[in-house]
Amino acid sequence: MNSNLKTQLRTVAVMQPYIFPYLGYFQLIARSDAFIFYDDVSFIKGGWINSNKVLASSGGVQSFSVSLEGGQSSSRSISDTPLSTRREWQGKFIRSLRETYARAPHIEKVSALVNEVLTTPSSSIADLACLSIRAVCGYVGLTPHFERSSRFSPETFNQGRTERLITMTHRLEGRRYLNLDGGRAFYEPTSFEASGIELRFLTPRLDTYMQGNRSNFIPSLSVIDTLMWNRPEVVYEMAQQGNVAP
Repeated sequence: MNSNLKTQLRTVAVMQPYIFPYLGYFQLIARSDAFIFYDDVSFIKGGWINSNKVLASSGGVQSFSVSLEGGQSSSRSISDTPLSTRREWQGKFIRSLRETYARAPHIEKVSALVNEVLTTPSSSIADLACLSIRAVCGYVGLTPHFERSSRFSPETFNQGRTERLITMTHRLEGRRYLNLDGGRAFYEPTSFEASGIELRFLTPRLDTYMQGNRSNFIPSLSVIDTLMWNRPEVVYEMAQQGNVAP
């Protein structure tokens, strides 16, 4: 396959939706023509679907979590996991952000973005997480085609993992399937190649940036932190980083 044809391949990526995920997630989105939120698979207990980390006013790191009705349960899909009707945590989190990031150059715009996402009516963690990701993409200028697996291809639910990903990629006229490199062990390239699809993996590149007056950079925090310290166009360029390889 010549290099010119490779640049024309339509790339599809599929990933569970996480609440304000880290920059590497957006590097996957930036390399995709179409991005599917994998929201009808099982909720991952103790994972990043409804929680993440930001800086703490004490100088360390603090976790934040979206409250769920009935708590975390792997017996429900992400799209079937409802948000708690108690929303006091939203205001508390925004106040905490404003305190911690009071000296960040983009505190006003970013706290307003986070507040708008958290106060938009959402019934499930899938709704809220997808909204958070799309809001960030809109803010920095990432414009892939988005779908949700629960709505886009529910008829493929009972297919095997690889078969389902191949089916969804074909439906979007994809010629390349892109996954974060942590998923290498789960996929067999020959299955994709037999279906006319290139399987590629993205290794994120997380460059350092100034986090106020902290002397030691803390990596892999929620994208909220990245946005607080960097202009949208800079975050857009950060999202273009990472290495794609077989």
